[in-house]
Amino acid sequence: MGADSRIPSLAPLQHSHDANALEVELKQLVLFLFETHLRDAERELNVYGVPHLGSLPLIERHVKREGLALIRTEEPAMRYLYKAWRARNPKRGLHFLRMYLQLLWPNGWIVEQLWQDKSKPYPTALSSASSIGSADPSATHYLTSRIRVSIDDEGEMGMNIPMVAPALRAVIAAKYVLQLSLLKRFENEIGIFNGAMAQQFYRAEGEAMLPSPH
Repeated sequence: MGADSRIPSLAPLQHSHDANALEVELKQLVLFLFETHLRDAERELNVYGVPHLGSLPLIERHVKREGLALIRTEEPAMRYLYKAWRARNPKRGLHFLRMYLQLLWPNGWIVEQLWQDKSKPYPTALSSASSIGSADPSATHYLTSRIRVSIDDEGEMGMNIPMVAPALRAVIAAKYVLQLSLLKRFENEIGIFNGAMAQQFYRAEGEAMLPSPH
C-alpha cells in the first residue's frame, strides 16, 4: 500500500452542501489552508504512535531515540527495522540480530554462538560449531552465551562497526556476551574465495549464563 493511499481525504468536506456563494468560498479557503499549512503536521501527528507509517524524518527520529543505528538510510529498510524493533520479544534470541545485520551489511556477516572445550578453563578454548569438526559438539564442548559476530566491512575498514556496536548489543538478550570482529576476505590469483580471518577490535561484555561443564 502506497503512502498516498493512507492519507485521509477531505472529500466529505469538498462534496458537502453549499448553501450559498459565501459557503463555497469559505470551503475553498479551508481546503487551501489545510493542504498548504496543516497537512504535513496532520500526517506526522496521525501516525506518531506507528512511526513506520510516517515520513522518513519521523522514522529517523524514532530510530535514533531507540538507540538504533543505520549506515544506509534506505527508507524501506528503516521502516522494516523500526517495525520489527517495536514488536520485539524480551525473550528474543538471535533472530532480530541477524535481521539487523542483514539490513546493515547485506550478506556480509556471520553470527556464531561459541562452544567451550570441556577439558580447558573457560574462556580459553572457544570455538564455533563448524570449527569443532564433530557431528555432536556437545560430546567435547558445552554451549556458552558468547556470540561472535564477524562483519565484512572491508570497504570502510571497519569504521562503521563501532558506531552501531551499542545498538547490536541492545538487540540481543542480556544473557549474551557479544564479540564483534572485522571479517577480512582475500582471493587467490584466479579470483576464487580462499579464506577469511577475523581481527577483533570491539567487545561488549555482559553477564553470561553458562552451563556447568561435566
